[in-house]
Amino acid sequence: MKNLQRWFERIAGFDPLEYERYRQAKQVFSRENFDDRPLRLPACWRRRSRISGAEA
Repeated sequence: MKNLQRWFERIAGFDPLEYERYRQAKQVFSRENFDDRPLRLPACWRRRSRISGAEA
């Protein structure tokens, strides 16, 4: 059965690294005390601007 699953994953294009990333994300985001408030703001708004003043 595991061989069949591995063949399916190869044909469908699943990457073992994706499973590892999913496992890690699940471990982080499923914590009871996880505060998701900072992630509600889009990442592009959280980053600082690289442009500093007018360089004319």
